[in-house]
Amino acid sequence: MRPQPGSLTLTLHRFKITASIAVLLSAGIVRAQEESVIAVQARLDRSNSFHFNLGAATGLGQTNYKGGTLVGLGYQKRVNRIISAGASISYSTFRTDYKNFMTGKYLDPLWAGTDKTTVPNNFYYTGSQEQYYLVNLSGGDLRQLNISVIGKINFVPIKSNTVASFYGLVAPSLVVSMLDRVESNINFFEHPTIDDYLQVNNTSFTASESQSTVTGGINLSVGVEFFPTNIFSFYIQSGVAYSFAIPFVDTSLYQKRILEKDYYNPFVDYPMPKDFPLSKDKGFTSLNFQLGLAYNF
Repeated sequence: MRPQPGSLTLTLHRFKITASIAVLLSAGIVRAQEESVIAVQARLDRSNSFHFNLGAATGLGQTNYKGGTLVGLGYQKRVNRIISAGASISYSTFRTDYKNFMTGKYLDPLWAGTDKTTVPNNFYYTGSQEQYYLVNLSGGDLRQLNISVIGKINFVPIKSNTVASFYGLVAPSLVVSMLDRVESNINFFEHPTIDDYLQVNNTSFTASESQSTVTGGINLSVGVEFFPTNIFSFYIQSGVAYSFAIPFVDTSLYQKRILEKDYYNPFVDYPMPKDFPLSKDKGFTSLNFQLGLAYNF
């Protein structure tokens, strides 16, 4: 049976429409694939970045340092989708806090007896224990300049459609640490009793001059980076920084009251012991939190 001319024409017409749709779909897929490749290439081509960050820093496990600030600049190059390397320079400040030292109290065994008498943390005996001092301190802020080499690992590999990437960062550093001058004011009391004492003298002098130290350190951080565009990204980062032994204020080293059943007297060397109130052989640990912006090119 021969097909009717009308049905043959309809079949050819349908074939042409189907073929046209197939061609259009194929062109769209190819176009999308090309754009995807371009996007991937654009993201990967922008493997260099400059970054700027601001944040807060505070002493971690430190007796006399609390709040502070941090600012930094750096450069990174993406080696591949996971690893980046670079360098940075940052400047941080740590403010002293003597509140606990000058207002806190401890149980004094010499006066306690059955009364459990407490005295201020800044209370010290003389060698004869017939006088005591009340020591007030000011100054001693700490500033650090860090020049670092950066190694970064992205836990989420960078792709064309990456919205956010979690990462870890390690940064060994050259640290220039600067300690401000520490001033002291000492009130001398004669034949003290806790309820009735006589102030016999008052003096102010410099406990420690300002000084600078060059040492090493390391910063370990984790963070998350967001990619709203290929050109700009921003990140939130938190980390722990450690610098090797530097001079910094640590009154806890001079607050031990009893040593081998004898009263410990840090003020034998009148008017103050050597290095008071500094630590010079301990490392300094701090915690930081940063917000940063990166320009990718």
